[in-house]
This record gives sequence, C-alpha cells and structure tokens, in this order.
Amino acid sequence: MIYGIGVDIVDIERMNDSHMTPFVINRLFHPVEIENIPQQGKEAYLASRFAAKEAFVKALHTGFRKIAPRDICVVNDELGRPHYIFSDNVKDLLPKNLTSIHLSISHEKHIAIAYTVIEASM
Repeated sequence: MIYGIGVDIVDIERMNDSHMTPFVINRLFHPVEIENIPQQGKEAYLASRFAAKEAFVKALHTGFRKIAPRDICVVNDELGRPHYIFSDNVKDLLPKNLTSIHLSISHEKHIAIAYTVIEASM
C-alpha cells in the first residue's frame, strides 16, 4: 500500500558557488554526500540530492519541520541506483509498517527532479 508520494524539482543554477557556501552545504548535506561531490557536475549533483530530500519529506508528510536535511543521505549503489540512508531521528518518524522506499532522480540542463514513493503494509 502506498503510504506517501513526493516529488520535487530544483533549478540547478541555484546550486552555484554564490548560493552554496561551505556553511550552507554543511547545513543541507550529510558528510557522505559532501565527500562524494564530483569535480564536474557539482551543481547537478547537489540539486538532485536536495530534490531527493524534499521529495522524501513530502512523501513522509512531515516537511522539514521535524527533520534536518542533513539527516537524510542520498547515495548510489554499485549500479548507480540512488537510495536513502537515514539518521536515527528520521528512522523514528518512518511508519512502523514500512515495507519499502523507492527513489528516482534525474536531471537535464537546468533542472533536477526526484520522485519518492513510501510503501507500508496495512
């Protein structure tokens, strides 16, 4: 059963160096995400990660009121598929009957988009 669906679109240009100071990056992104920032395509990487965080909190129905963005870490597996890693704070907010969380990320020229579906049993 679908518990929640979230989608978010981010303007990649908003992730340029004038907006993404070290302070802002450390506030929004998990240390693992920061460690994985590529030399090429930095803005698209940050935009897609932030879109994924927004999509997740929308699917969870909490927004960022109870969750800090850096409590949500977006990583890719060995095949390049994105998935979430959560802090204990986020894990406490997940539905007790959680069965799976799906994440899809894409970007093209000026926009990044992420789509999240949270499934839970009845």
